[in-house]
Amino acid sequence: MQRSFLVIAGEQDTDLVGIRFRPGGAHALLRRPLCEFTDLVVELAQVDPGLALELHERLLAAPWGLARVEAVEALLLRRLDLAGRDPRIEAWALRLAAAPATSASPASPAASACRRST
Repeated sequence: MQRSFLVIAGEQDTDLVGIRFRPGGAHALLRRPLCEFTDLVVELAQVDPGLALELHERLLAAPWGLARVEAVEALLLRRLDLAGRDPRIEAWALRLAAAPATSASPASPAASACRRST
């Protein structure tokens, strides 16, 4: 999670791909407490070398533009299917949906893990 804007200066002949997830979205793929990454720029290869290699290969094989976006999207969607569902996240989502609109939102499992690790 970035709490401020981010500027990346690329070198000549360098292509950059960035993926911004909605809150909780990266957890579904990485299965790690996202507080580990708050305000950090982390290379995917440091977090998941296998995914980084597969992503790199697919991007090299895809022509420029929309085809690359589609290649990244297909890989991430397939990865979500393989990861399965996290019962803690599903239970939290059900509690959140059932909570009255005026009550405080229940703490997410990821937020709880971050508080325990600090």
